[in-house]
Amino acid sequence: MADPRFDSTAIGAGYSPPLAASVAPDHADERHEAAFDNGRRQGRAEALAEAKQENAERRKLGVALRRFDDDMADRLSRQLSETVAMLCEATLAPLALDHARLAERCREAAVLLGEDLSLCTLHLHPTDVSRMQTVEPGGWTIAADDTLEPGSIRLVGREGDIASGPQEWRRSLAEMLGIGRAAS
Repeated sequence: MADPRFDSTAIGAGYSPPLAASVAPDHADERHEAAFDNGRRQGRAEALAEAKQENAERRKLGVALRRFDDDMADRLSRQLSETVAMLCEATLAPLALDHARLAERCREAAVLLGEDLSLCTLHLHPTDVSRMQTVEPGGWTIAADDTLEPGSIRLVGREGDIASGPQEWRRSLAEMLGIGRAAS
């Protein structure tokens, strides 16, 4: 007998192709889309983390630069104030050593103190004592005081005392200019 597979009359008659065991639906597109979404989420998370780190570093740098600016402004302000103080001191120094002006300052101090000069004791630096007596003789009780700078006066009366001189001028200038130094 002939092989029915090759029988031309049998074509299509009673023949059925073998069935595949089970064909699973193709989910390749779904897997591809899921992988793409996962990659996008990971990339976004990494980019956000990087941006957050860069922003933190930028803020830190901004704070450091502001602090540096403030420090430099303070330093410049201090230097300018000290320069002004030195210029003022250089300008005022000759006034302290002008003995005619020294006598005038003594009289002004007595007026401020509200007392008669004959009732007050005028304290002067020892180098100023002899010069003062040649400019303004008599009527003063003068005491040499080596704790005072040349050109300084301290007028002591019954009601209190008044001091004037380079040390007080420096202190006033430093206070006015906002310099943290007291005159020495």
